[in-house]
Amino acid sequence: MINAFRTRSIVADQVNRFKLDIEILLRHYCKETKKFMFGEKEMEIKEEYVHLLFGLTKEGENEEEKISRRKKSSQQSTIFGKTKGSIFRKMIHDKLTEELNKIKNKEAEPRKIASLIIMFLLATFFFCTSGSQIEWQMVLTCEDLEAINKINWSRKVIEAFHEGVKKHVKGKPKGLNGCVVLPLYYFLERTKIKERIQKKQAAMPRFVRFSTNGIIYGATI
Repeated sequence: MINAFRTRSIVADQVNRFKLDIEILLRHYCKETKKFMFGEKEMEIKEEYVHLLFGLTKEGENEEEKISRRKKSSQQSTIFGKTKGSIFRKMIHDKLTEELNKIKNKEAEPRKIASLIIMFLLATFFFCTSGSQIEWQMVLTCEDLEAINKINWSRKVIEAFHEGVKKHVKGKPKGLNGCVVLPLYYFLERTKIKERIQKKQAAMPRFVRFSTNGIIYGATI
C-alpha cells in the first residue's frame, strides 16, 4: 500500500471522506450482526476484502503478543524514548520530517524512517481517532520491522472499525474511529455504483482503482 503512494498510483483527491456518504452507509449497518443490510441483501466486510483492497497481511494472529512480550521488558521506543503515552499524528509527522531532512547529509536512519511512515499511515488511515493518535503499544510494534508483516493487520483493521462503529454517535461521522474509508472502498468493490478509474482497472492493491469522491450522494440504495 505504501508503494501505491510512493509511486503516485493514487492521488489525494481519490481518498476524500464525504460525511454524507459515510452516514448513509452507516444507516444500513447492523451493530448486532456487524453486517450491512440493503433490503434483503447482507454484506459483510471480511479479512479477505481488507487484504485485497489495501494489500495488508491476513496471517500471524498471535505475532503482536510476541512482539509485546519482547518489548515489555523496556517499554522504550527507539524514536520517542520512554514517553509511554499515546503518540499524536503531529509528533509522528515532526519526527518523520526531521529524519527526512537528514538525508541530504547522509545522517538519516532508514529504519526510523520506515517505522515512522508506517505509524503515520496507521494514525491517518487505518486507526483514525478523534485525537489523531495511536497507542503506545502500536508505536513499539511499528518499530519491530522484522515482525510487523507477521501480524494479521486485516483482522485488526476490521476489529477497530467495528469497535468504532459501536461507539459511533448518529449524525457525527467526524467522531467515528477506525478506518473510516473502509466501508466506502468495500461498497465500491462490491457494487457497480461507480466505474473504476480509467487505466487503473487492474491496479493493486484494489483501493487504487477507485475514487471516493461523491459515491452515494444523489444515488438511491
